[in-house]
Amino acid sequence: MKISRIVFLLCAALVFQSLVVRHDVADEKHIALAQKYPQVCHFAMGEGTLVDSLWILTAAHVGADLKKDLDAGMNPAVSCNGNTYKIEAVFIYPGFKPIEERLAHDLALVRIESPVKGIVPPKIYTDKDEKGQQVILVGMGDFGTGLTGPVKRDKITRAATNRIDGADESWISFTFDSAGAKNATELEGISGPGDSGGPALVEKNGKTYIAGISSHQEGQAKYGKGRYGVTEYYTRVSRYAGWIGETISSYKKTNPVTVANTNPEPGELKEYAGVYGFRKIILKNGRLFFQRENEPLIPMKKLGKDEFIWDDNGTRIVFRRDGKNAITGFDIVRKNGEVVKAEKSKE
Repeated sequence: MKISRIVFLLCAALVFQSLVVRHDVADEKHIALAQKYPQVCHFAMGEGTLVDSLWILTAAHVGADLKKDLDAGMNPAVSCNGNTYKIEAVFIYPGFKPIEERLAHDLALVRIESPVKGIVPPKIYTDKDEKGQQVILVGMGDFGTGLTGPVKRDKITRAATNRIDGADESWISFTFDSAGAKNATELEGISGPGDSGGPALVEKNGKTYIAGISSHQEGQAKYGKGRYGVTEYYTRVSRYAGWIGETISSYKKTNPVTVANTNPEPGELKEYAGVYGFRKIILKNGRLFFQRENEPLIPMKKLGKDEFIWDDNGTRIVFRRDGKNAITGFDIVRKNGEVVKAEKSKE
């Protein structure tokens, strides 16, 4: 790693900008280019790319925030091609290190509850010839030019291009070249706040590939935020192609869920009802429902003794008992194996 880069990572805060483009190109061209890539999805605080009908590839620092929300019992969602999808699970690359620990391995996979239809995901780039390739960057957030830096956010998706200048084991990089510079592309641009996790796409042999994931930027102290001269670093997807494939395939193999063909009597369900901290199990019209604070009720189906599943056919509720066979709490077991414990409140 270059010395200047180490100093930057240790001493400067990263500023993730949205698309910032050449000052001499009509905005309509960037908007039109983005419309060709509906595979790009939008989180509340970042971007991602559909790589399978149920999977979105993004940056680990974006995925980490989503995972925190899931662990806290919240219901994060993502927008893909104008439709909203609930997030089911988040997988952070095991070697990820945040900025405080010298940023490394900045990628994550997000699993959604229902498939995105009608969109062909880009392929994972596996070749090692990224240097010199032209990439398409897509995102929605603060918009500006190389002269101004990011100045406004209008929630319009735009796309820009750039050319990869370097590739090492974990990163691809490119510079924001000014208009008229030798290496400047026609729709030259970089990413910015709101674009973290967004893609660097490559068109090759008539097919679209994802070659990079927006991670961080250098040179702001010298050139200014999002201005001509700064250098972008994207996670090098080809480096992690194996992990991406294995994570997706192993999840499909190890998480089939079969709901028991049982119709328990209301009397059998009464003992489960109660208050569990800020969560409740409610017996209503002969059915059990899960509720978190004042959020909508989630129907539960019985799997077996002391085990239920939400109607999303994924998250399980497993009740715990003490030595006297009294229910003391339950575990929320997500599809990725994560467990959140809830204790029954004393009456």
